Amino acid sequence: MTEEESFAHVALQQVGRISMINAPIPFILPVNYKPVGNDIEFSTAADSMTARPSGPVHFEVDEVINAASIGWSSLFFGTAEWVRPREESGDSVAWPPNHREIRIRIRIRPYRVAGRRVRPVMAPR
Repeated sequence: MTEEESFAHVALQQVGRISMINAPIPFILPVNYKPVGNDIEFSTAADSMTARPSGPVHFEVDEVINAASIGWSSLFFGTAEWVRPREESGDSVAWPPNHREIRIRIRIRPYRVAGRRVRPVMAPR
């Protein structure tokens, strides 16, 4: 898939996975997100592992339709940074209900985007 197709697909979803490989213990966690231009933003609790971005991050979003054996996956390689309140975009990022902890917003600035489609494998004749 092209970079534009990857961004178009990502705009249709709400949950992705972030990986911070330079964290003391590397991890992959799901987050609610929102595309903002060519960036991706998500909210997180101030005391969570995702609130302290450092080094490169990977962000992945995909969709699979198991019954049809089709889907797509987009992977964003980039850097993450805190979003200052005055820089926040007007719309809020999805946040699970009844969360009262202090939250912050993180922006991922992709420097590389890779996407692929998943298609069924045809049996040889």
